[in-house]
Amino acid sequence: MGKIVKIQKSVGGVVFSIEDGDIKFLLIKVTSKNGREKEWWEFPKGIVEPGEKEIDTLKREIREETNLTDIEVIKKLGEVKYWFRDYETKELVRKTVKYYLVRKISGEVKISWEHTDFKWVSFDEALNLLTYDTHKEVLRKAYEEINKYVKRKREGKKTIIKSDEMKSLQEFF
Repeated sequence: MGKIVKIQKSVGGVVFSIEDGDIKFLLIKVTSKNGREKEWWEFPKGIVEPGEKEIDTLKREIREETNLTDIEVIKKLGEVKYWFRDYETKELVRKTVKYYLVRKISGEVKISWEHTDFKWVSFDEALNLLTYDTHKEVLRKAYEEINKYVKRKREGKKTIIKSDEMKSLQEFF
């Protein structure tokens, strides 16, 4: 008999803020709940619930994990796929996380019970704090897109990026 494989879909946001010309990224700290003492920094993310649209998952997870509700979803950054073993069920899980670039407009961060800390950090500090290379690649893509976003904003152009991958989100803007 083959191994039981579970498919899990999540959505996450690379949340950034620009204050006094400085770009800061929001990282949240996770402490492993599987009996091993392991901590890592990551972006807000969570599982897509049945019948839920990605954009709704994104906004819900950012709200639940950080208390931020006044945000602007800018662009889909890409997706990350990886395998892990569920600590409780022992199932092998194939997880796909789709990441979006999200600007914090206003509000104060208050982390959920799932996390132990948060930080607003520079690009370089975020690269140093992020544990996983896949998160670092998403951050690099986000930084590149933010620079494009800032340039469009300064030129007075519309800041929402229109592309084929964003068609499903156009109804929300």
